[in-house]
Amino acid sequence: MKSSLVAPADAPSPPVKVEAGKGTGGAGQEGSIRIILVGASFKSSPLAVRETVGEKLARGSSVLKALPGVTEYAELLTCNRIELVFATKSPGMTEMGFFSWLSKTPPESFYVRRDVEAIAHLFRVASGLDSMVVGEDQILSQVREAGIGARTAGTSKGVLSSLFDAAGSVGRRARETFETTGETRSVSSFALSFALNKLGRRPRSVLLIGAGKTIRLAADELGDAKVYVATRRRGSLLPGATRVSRSEMLKVAKRCDLIN
Repeated sequence: MKSSLVAPADAPSPPVKVEAGKGTGGAGQEGSIRIILVGASFKSSPLAVRETVGEKLARGSSVLKALPGVTEYAELLTCNRIELVFATKSPGMTEMGFFSWLSKTPPESFYVRRDVEAIAHLFRVASGLDSMVVGEDQILSQVREAGIGARTAGTSKGVLSSLFDAAGSVGRRARETFETTGETRSVSSFALSFALNKLGRRPRSVLLIGAGKTIRLAADELGDAKVYVATRRRGSLLPGATRVSRSEMLKVAKRCDLIN
């Protein structure tokens, strides 16, 4: 495997100190529309922190849509990142309101990007350049779905809708380049290929942790293996799979050939 497939572990931005009524980043004025992206990814925070924030978002993201100055709002939630994008007339108040909402969650787990830096960051994410595996092919559809979801919910209008459309176009062009070089992979398929190579044979039973498209793609590569799925999400499972609760995970893991 080429070393270019592994994303560099750059240092996350330090938490930003903001003041009420004052813009941050030095560009623009209060009252003009500014873009702020607040995020936590595998580079800046442990999974437990992201899960806690994800659960909090599921219960009360409406609070963030109503933060001072916010005119538009979108959220990108994946296994490896939580990124919230705001269009706001009062960036300082919006940031302060977010970190107040964050409450007991460590603020150093989050990074803040503003204006051009926020746009550039979203473009990198959509292009697969900020992923655990560079060029992974799931993130582009996830960015598109985030934009469509915000637009459908009515929280994204002229500013963020245009931004996510542009990010989708940039990501599509980047993916065409990766496809030309044969380097499009998902994080799940990369990990599964590595695990299968180490195992040296087809697995008889596998425990998949999580849900969503990447888990389904992994299951497609497992052939006739018995599949167990550990997930908190309700709804339909993979065909033939068995749901595993958190309390059962350790017991099931001991009799599985692979855990992914």
